[in-house]
Amino acid sequence: MIKKISAILLVFMINVPLQSRDIDLDGMYLEKNSTIYRQITSAKEKLYSGISSLFIDSNVIYAEWANGDEIIYIKEFAGINIVYKYTKSSRGRNEIARFTGSVTAAVLNRSGNYLYTKTLFYNDDAEAVSEFITVDINSKEISKKKSGFLFLDFTLHPSGRAIVRESGKGIFKTDTDTGDSRLAVSSDMLGSLSAGGDPVLAFISPDEKKTVLISGNGGSYKTKVLTPSGQFELNGVSSNSDLRWLDNNRFVYRSGGGGDYSVRVYDISSGKSKELLSGTLNPDINFSEIPGLITCLDNQMITVISRDLKKRIDTGVEGEESYFSPDGRKFTSIYLGKLYVNSLNMVEKYRIVIRRNAEDLLKLYRKAALTKDSWQSDYTPEYINKKIKLYDRFLKMKENR
Repeated sequence: MIKKISAILLVFMINVPLQSRDIDLDGMYLEKNSTIYRQITSAKEKLYSGISSLFIDSNVIYAEWANGDEIIYIKEFAGINIVYKYTKSSRGRNEIARFTGSVTAAVLNRSGNYLYTKTLFYNDDAEAVSEFITVDINSKEISKKKSGFLFLDFTLHPSGRAIVRESGKGIFKTDTDTGDSRLAVSSDMLGSLSAGGDPVLAFISPDEKKTVLISGNGGSYKTKVLTPSGQFELNGVSSNSDLRWLDNNRFVYRSGGGGDYSVRVYDISSGKSKELLSGTLNPDINFSEIPGLITCLDNQMITVISRDLKKRIDTGVEGEESYFSPDGRKFTSIYLGKLYVNSLNMVEKYRIVIRRNAEDLLKLYRKAALTKDSWQSDYTPEYINKKIKLYDRFLKMKENR
């Protein structure tokens, strides 16, 4: 029997900030026991071996480079979250820590020595409870604190040594090593952002002179930008997790809604916003600071854009959680819980293999459009149409822009 999942429910699911989990969109719209679903996912998995990607582990929900040789990742196993450090040169892994609960957010600091997570679980009274967990990668020690918010309620300070979180008196920067806190944004600067009961997240620019404040939920957010010369509200921001500073004047963010999101860059100097990508169901915006590369998803296809916005690479590979190594040559991705390390050089080298795979996927999605008994949702026809347009457009590209 076809499960009726409304478009509204779908949008809610994607808007909940579970940015540390890969989303199986095919599984949301196609019956997982159908032949067409298995053919589509098999083709996408096969491509990873076709471009000589390195398989790391399965059941992975988060991964990020700690440095040029090490990757920190979280694996879900039998109700336990296990943090591992994978060393690429030796192809070995070491367990760092274990903790329970469903991970709703995970962030590694820029130095690669602290992993911060939010977890969600239910207590004996069936009430949802959240914890903020800090994992010291070097000492393997864990610290836990109860959190008043179920989902993301903190950001990283650009120094890499502290977290930034709202309290009753404003937004504070707290040093992870010493525990010392200092005021970053006073409460009077928050204004109406703190009136809705949702946490106010502060994204501080690299030079610490500008701050983007965001508060809201479910795709409805209020945003204020603080600068040395004044402050202003910014309309159109629809996520409190998909925002990254590119430099001291520009930040990339998610806009749009209703399963029709866009990736935009706002320039404070010019007061203008530029669209990089539109019409996607799940942008999954990330920025690898050292190589200066933006990664986002064009309806699950990993797309790479340079910091200066002059170069774009549509990889033809589907996955999530894409971060680049410091040298800009390797990037991670998670597909159906499987963590891979991919090479940008191999993406270029095996372009013919990728295009052939795209041709196969285009045929499969066209077949899926006619196979109604495999549809999982009322929104399935629109989803399939997005995938058909994606691969049709990809195949018409003569070369990367």
